[in-house]
Amino acid sequence: MATTLPDYLPLHASLKHDFDRATAFRPALSKQVQELVDMILQDTKRYIDQMLTESVEVSAVVGSNLASLEALLRSQFDLAKYTQSVKSTKEKIKHVGREEPAISLETLEVYHAKEHALNFADEIDEQFRMEKEVNDVDAEFAEFLKKNNDYQNLKKMLFVIDNPEEPIPDDEEDEDLNVSGGKISLKDPISLNYFAAPVIAKRCQHTFEKESILTHLVSNNNCPINGCTNKITSSDLVEDQLMKIRVKAYLAKERKRHENVARVV
Repeated sequence: MATTLPDYLPLHASLKHDFDRATAFRPALSKQVQELVDMILQDTKRYIDQMLTESVEVSAVVGSNLASLEALLRSQFDLAKYTQSVKSTKEKIKHVGREEPAISLETLEVYHAKEHALNFADEIDEQFRMEKEVNDVDAEFAEFLKKNNDYQNLKKMLFVIDNPEEPIPDDEEDEDLNVSGGKISLKDPISLNYFAAPVIAKRCQHTFEKESILTHLVSNNNCPINGCTNKITSSDLVEDQLMKIRVKAYLAKERKRHENVARVV
């Protein structure tokens, strides 16, 4: 009879509390990932605003930031899956522990026979591997990206920088009443000037120049768009960041086009 300790040892009941504490998943890493996500978004917004004003090409940088954001979100997604694997493994070990006899001289042979049993770390990896095999993780991640507002907003920003007058594809943005001939109107429907400080009415999703709509609301709280029956108050208005980017991108392209024409002439 072998009297050496086996590779596999049962979880003693007295150690379960310490086991739970030692294997508790720390949220610090997840928090760090989210901080990096927030930093990318903030830096991108500042960069877009500055560079479009200076007529500098921004698509490459924003596209690179979008790719970085996607990689970070993939880490966040995988981390959540791995966390679930840790929890599943802990529950499995505790469940098995309730059914296993305590280790003693009489049960040593039983545990020596378990020499191929996975240890805690290997069991987690096995759970993680099985999760990937059983489920279509890539499809799950694609769905995760669809529901992630940060990613979708940055994706929309990149699209409107390259296509300032085009509706965002796949009905991702409800701008049908701002479309004229398949194009997005970049002008305030009240003043007919290009938007400078666009705001969107949350109730009907129509965009106006802030000063124009506030002046309109002094005497009339009906939406000024023909056919719209919604009532609007100043508290319904929020900054339309995408429209602001659209206008800046369009005007930047126009300035560049005129500069090229001037050089040719």
